[in-house]
Amino acid sequence: MDNNSIKYKLMKSFWANVERFKHAFSRQSEIFLSLKNKYENKKCFIVATGPSLTLEDLDLIKGQYSFSVNSSINAFDNTTWRPTFYVLTDTLAYAKFSDRVDGIEEIEKVFYPVWMDSRKSDKYIHFINDRYQILHAQAINRYRGTIYPSKKPEKYIEDAPSVIFSSIQIAIFMGFKEIYLLGQDCNYKCSQQHSKIADLGFTCVADYSTGDRMIDVFYNYAEAIKDTDVKIFNCTRGGLLEAFERVPLEEAIKR
Repeated sequence: MDNNSIKYKLMKSFWANVERFKHAFSRQSEIFLSLKNKYENKKCFIVATGPSLTLEDLDLIKGQYSFSVNSSINAFDNTTWRPTFYVLTDTLAYAKFSDRVDGIEEIEKVFYPVWMDSRKSDKYIHFINDRYQILHAQAINRYRGTIYPSKKPEKYIEDAPSVIFSSIQIAIFMGFKEIYLLGQDCNYKCSQQHSKIADLGFTCVADYSTGDRMIDVFYNYAEAIKDTDVKIFNCTRGGLLEAFERVPLEEAIKR
């Protein structure tokens, strides 16, 4: 990496942290707080964009409550499925996909960190995250196995190497008790990191260790909910994530 690239990354990180610090002591929005337990005791599917995800899988969960993320919007031309909720936590993904959600009526809510954009809308709901990363030195949470879900989502949502980690916290805050993960492969060691039906459309900078870090934080999540009434299952076809009990997608739909 040349000196100019290093300087660019340092400046980008600096200004991103400035934005995070501005909101370090902010409150969750009233719109966000109004969703607490709104879907109590319901089940939902949280759809990632791993290479195992297929159009057939998306068609199967049509009509179910579902969250999705990032480039899943690229699959919409080929399926009638639409997620109920949509989550963005990556700045590149936000810049590329956020405005495209406007015309999709089936998506009820779009969630994103407040430091990305402070637009006011009943559909676009910002939330506070990165609070303790900025206060306790952001680098700490980059080590493996240190990130646990927020115990106080009404104050902040904890960040992690996967947008699905934030999505689960939001789903639980909203009252969902059965959560089924789909397309969460956690495999960044293969040549294909994302589903062909939901290609990012830009170069992903994740390295091989990204999948390992994802797996670590999901094990932390499994530990955090073991004595609660929340159940998380993995419907992903294959992949490396074994932190949650595996359930075939077809069975999960029937439950």
